[in-house]
Amino acid sequence: RLFNSSSIINNDITTQNSIIKWIKEKINENDVKFELIFTMSKDGSKAEDFHKKCNDQGPTLIIIKTTKDRIFGGFTPLNWKNKGSFKDENNQTFIFSLNLMKKYDMIKRERDAIKCASYGPNFGDCDIKLNTNLKDGETYANSSCNYLSNNNLELTGGKGEYETFITEEFEVYKVIY
Repeated sequence: RLFNSSSIINNDITTQNSIIKWIKEKINENDVKFELIFTMSKDGSKAEDFHKKCNDQGPTLIIIKTTKDRIFGGFTPLNWKNKGSFKDENNQTFIFSLNLMKKYDMIKRERDAIKCASYGPNFGDCDIKLNTNLKDGETYANSSCNYLSNNNLELTGGKGEYETFITEEFEVYKVIY
């Protein structure tokens, strides 16, 4: 199907259809296509590898699989850059958990949807963040979060306000519509 080059969700049609439905609802388009533009295992595990392939690509879908078999990610219509914080005026950016089949919209829309710096992709205020070494990630669930509410570490299955994770695989898709 659409994610046939994914090593994370390649044969899971239900998961693929959920992701497609969530994106279509946000962008109000009937047809979306996905082009795999980055895979950590093939393209590198440094933030600079991510930025080299993913900056200025337009809308992207990010899927992360941890070493504890947690699968989550995010969609944004915004461009990734080497630096800056970006608001999503149309409120189309969201994060999700595929383990729970749950989408999280921004709860603080006046805040930044994504942040870009010397680290990897960062949704919200570190709601999901991959560090300079993409294998090292972290998620926050506290009062500063833009998507996750207090003590809601559902993405990684943890408890409390903060958790680190180790990335097993990380994929980025250019979303075309």
